[in-house]
Amino acid sequence: MPRTPFDPRRRALMLGGASLAGLSAAGCCTVPPPFPQIAAGCHPRPAPFLAGPEVRAAWRGRERYFDAHTHFFNAQDVPVAGFLAKSVAHGITDARLRQFVIALAPVAELIGKTSMTAKDEHNALCGRGPGDGQRLRSLAEDTTDLDTEIERQSEERARQLYREIIQRHPDIPRLFNQAADQAKSASIGALRNQVDSFSEELVIEAFRDGGGYRLPATNKLVPQTKGRMSSSESTVASMRGALQFVRFMLSPRHHNLRTFIRRYAEQSPGIPLSGCFASMVDFNYWLDCPDRATHLQDQVRLHEQLAILSGGFLMPLVAYNPWVDIKEGDASIKLVKKAVQEHGCVGVKLYPPMGFYPYGNARFTVDTAEPRPDPVALDRKLGALYELCDELGVPVMAHANESNGRDHAHDALASPVGWNELLDKGPTLKRLTVNAGHFGGAHPRAVDDWTDGFVKLMARQGSLRVYGDLGYWDELPDSAPAQTKLKQALAVGLGAGESVADRVMYGSDWLMLSNEPGWELYAEAVGRLLKGIEAPKDVAARVLGANAMACFGLSGSGDAAPLRRLVDFHQANGNAGGPGWLRM
Repeated sequence: MPRTPFDPRRRALMLGGASLAGLSAAGCCTVPPPFPQIAAGCHPRPAPFLAGPEVRAAWRGRERYFDAHTHFFNAQDVPVAGFLAKSVAHGITDARLRQFVIALAPVAELIGKTSMTAKDEHNALCGRGPGDGQRLRSLAEDTTDLDTEIERQSEERARQLYREIIQRHPDIPRLFNQAADQAKSASIGALRNQVDSFSEELVIEAFRDGGGYRLPATNKLVPQTKGRMSSSESTVASMRGALQFVRFMLSPRHHNLRTFIRRYAEQSPGIPLSGCFASMVDFNYWLDCPDRATHLQDQVRLHEQLAILSGGFLMPLVAYNPWVDIKEGDASIKLVKKAVQEHGCVGVKLYPPMGFYPYGNARFTVDTAEPRPDPVALDRKLGALYELCDELGVPVMAHANESNGRDHAHDALASPVGWNELLDKGPTLKRLTVNAGHFGGAHPRAVDDWTDGFVKLMARQGSLRVYGDLGYWDELPDSAPAQTKLKQALAVGLGAGESVADRVMYGSDWLMLSNEPGWELYAEAVGRLLKGIEAPKDVAARVLGANAMACFGLSGSGDAAPLRRLVDFHQANGNAGGPGWLRM
């Protein structure tokens, strides 16, 4: 998200029950980390009901499209108040929207405590169906029942949130109504019935439809993008998007996976997804203490079941947190190795804007009041991770846009600087694959453009093979400068017959993208843009699918160990032909 000046002292006043002082003390945690709650997988195994009709239809098609950048966490997995008020809100340039998100933070934190835990969700998934693939109901019936349950729970949660807001948080309806009044006076007709005052029905609609509206005659959802709205209408739609994001934070992860599949199939039918790469999260110590979030091993176990029960549509990436290794005797890297070797994980996710450069922490200072661990220890732990990933043949995916840090100083840590430092002064590596998530961001810069920096890194000779993904390039569908920036980058030659078009992958960054009005149209819009590019040749096929398979070692060419490992994992867990996108 774009940067904006913001006084952090005001944030503590706006957070209500979630004080900034408490959040900033996360690195000083003294409570021992909790133990994992999920001991084993499902026995017997339920049938893969999460691979619904839309996924099966995509697998029967000729094309293979993949989303290289998704998330399916909920409020049990992250410190909600700190995540919304710090990582999300500090970069929002729209002052009223920023205030609205900050006001929502403590409410979402409070209700989030009642969202489904990883253990309860794992038990619920294991309890579905007769097991061992002997289905009593059709896939269509299973999917219809799941969709009905998702809508029922969405409405129930919306009513719960509305009651809490009315009882304790009057700033939220006040901010919304101010924005709605302004939108009504300046309306260009895009929102139609969306500029109603804050009410229970409005929260229910926002949970269901985000920034879109429904046609009265057919009840069909019509998503809206910012390019079709006035600025005041965009504020209202974005507030509705923030409410929908809270809905996803309050939902079971498999509900979010189903919603992702269904909405993209309905609104972006030209890009039928065969699979997605889903990154876990671990913000322990950076945003709050470990007892405030799901144990990462339980996230691994749950994502393992989401992968199995979606027939391989979901391919998980385990999070790595260097501060956990510093505080807990290398617990994070030990889990990374186990997750890749035993639990179907195909890569590792890093989140530098929490407080570290990808490498070179001992050389660079960070102007921040937030707590950070010893920079020498950070480099030592990160170097060990890269050596392990190089050995296992799995990529490291890292946030690589100037956004979502704990403050503006932390936003800058995700730049190409740390990766150049790793290439120049890091441990000896054979050929580590790195995915720069967000590929520097869509907004063009006249000086020090991060996308240009990652393109230059791609062209460097050495021990890194660098990719990038288009996650949260939310300006791309409507912005000519963003479109030009991407087209120019894709055409850059890298030597040895390659261009940047061989290293960029489609990605959405869903569920983070769900904050944006019209997120359901993102895949279609990006696909249409790519299919309209004539050179380099076959750029759409590469960016929308083939490059992801190459990045994650799943294409069957080169080192096929990751593909063999994934096929073996699915065959051992009841998917006899391996992941569905491979066998159909």
